[in-house]
Amino acid sequence: MRRNSRKGVSTVIGMAIFLVIFAMSASYTLIWTQHFSDYSNAVKGQLEFEQLRSSERLTVEVFKDDSGYWLKVSNPTGQVVVVTQVWSNHKYQTGEWGIPPFGSARIDVSMSGHDDNFKLVTSRGNVFSGSYVPVGGPRPGWWSVEWYNISTPLGSSAWYNLDINLHWYRYTNTYLGFNATSKLRVVNETPRVVIKEDLLPSVNLTIMVNDEIKKLGDWKEAIYNITNVIEGETYEFTILLNTTGYDDDFDLSIAFIGLDFAGD
Repeated sequence: MRRNSRKGVSTVIGMAIFLVIFAMSASYTLIWTQHFSDYSNAVKGQLEFEQLRSSERLTVEVFKDDSGYWLKVSNPTGQVVVVTQVWSNHKYQTGEWGIPPFGSARIDVSMSGHDDNFKLVTSRGNVFSGSYVPVGGPRPGWWSVEWYNISTPLGSSAWYNLDINLHWYRYTNTYLGFNATSKLRVVNETPRVVIKEDLLPSVNLTIMVNDEIKKLGDWKEAIYNITNVIEGETYEFTILLNTTGYDDDFDLSIAFIGLDFAGD
């Protein structure tokens, strides 16, 4: 009887040890699986965050009126971009300004001690900048620009932004025109030009790609696809604008999607 009892006890102890080992293995497996799932989700979330961050793009125009400075922030992309900080001369103001897709928003400058240069920080950590330009002056960028009044040359300048946002005040120039050229690289298989402001009937605008004229319809606010171009290739873009005289302020706001400045 004692021998049988010892065998029974040994069997029970062996089963207990097996169950403990099994429970520990299952527990570690469950923990490892959860950690791996958390890691995979974290990596996926980080990749999505970096993708959204790299696709953010804003253009910043700085204006000044009787109440002070204010910023017109335009978003040429298809996602909402949130601005959380405005910096100038080591001063800053915080807030939450959502810039809608293919739209714009106004940010009033409320800080004191700022200068004419502003930097905007988005919720994803990107920084975009803009400077105050005197009335009638062109906005800086990486386009080579020749200005003229009717047929009289007015001089040349450069723009250091891919997208173009200009504002003319009434009677700054009765007749105004410019030719802007730049080499752009196609980074998307469906590049397009977005005309974000309705143009006045007195404003004539043409965009050319390698001397091929692209007609932009009736000049209403619209999106125009750039055809007959190859992704990865570089082309010379030319923007031609002239006016036949105008009696009111007008804006020129053009966004280039799927294009970037060429490296050469």
